[in-house]
Amino acid sequence: FYYGMSRQLYRITLTLRGMLLPDHSVSKCVTSLLLLTSTFSAYYVMAISLQRLERYIPLPHSIAGISILCGMLLYQTIMDASWIAYRTSSPPSTMLIPGVNDAVLIPALTLR
Repeated sequence: FYYGMSRQLYRITLTLRGMLLPDHSVSKCVTSLLLLTSTFSAYYVMAISLQRLERYIPLPHSIAGISILCGMLLYQTIMDASWIAYRTSSPPSTMLIPGVNDAVLIPALTLR
């Protein structure tokens, strides 16, 4: 169990490092590192400010709301940063639209 779990964790760690700190460009790696540092710093500052404001605001509700908002912002940031690389790595998908012109292939991305 331990061996299998450690191998899986090692593989996930390498995959995440490859996504967050790319090897092919030093400028992209530095940019990604700065974005990661600023994101963690912003969350740290937010945690400190919530800790200091706990006597002024009802903490459980505000922590839940802020956590959901920050999670949505983090998700959108990750999607914006990685969508182009993901889209260019997959083969182009096309689909036929019945009734329009069966001989014309239309990229699926334009239909979404």
